[in-house]
Amino acid sequence: MKLSTDPKATCLYGLPGCECKADVAKIIKEDEEAEKYKQALIDAYLAFTPKETEEDDVERPSHYNTGAVECIEGLEACLSAEEYQGYLRGNAMKYLWRCSYKGSMVKDLKKATWYIERLVEKLGG
Repeated sequence: MKLSTDPKATCLYGLPGCECKADVAKIIKEDEEAEKYKQALIDAYLAFTPKETEEDDVERPSHYNTGAVECIEGLEACLSAEEYQGYLRGNAMKYLWRCSYKGSMVKDLKKATWYIERLVEKLGG
């Protein structure tokens, strides 16, 4: 059953002849205040939550930066120069391969470009 929104009603449920004498106007006001408070909390949360842009998602995805060393730097340290170059080429190829099948073709092309640019930099270009 839907609650009454008529502030002049004497029954919370708007039943004719009911004498429960619910203070519908007060309940409506409290509900509106609760809604405003809820929205203020949401706004505050969003104001202090870092917004990950598409560029952040390409350049420095947060899920690769959770430790003391960024994932790509750890991989470079663990691999030989030849292995690392193969890793960069392979990732570029992966993003090019699947860019048409995921949500954002542009994002995957930017990721492929990121790996290619890093490879060019490592090769002295």
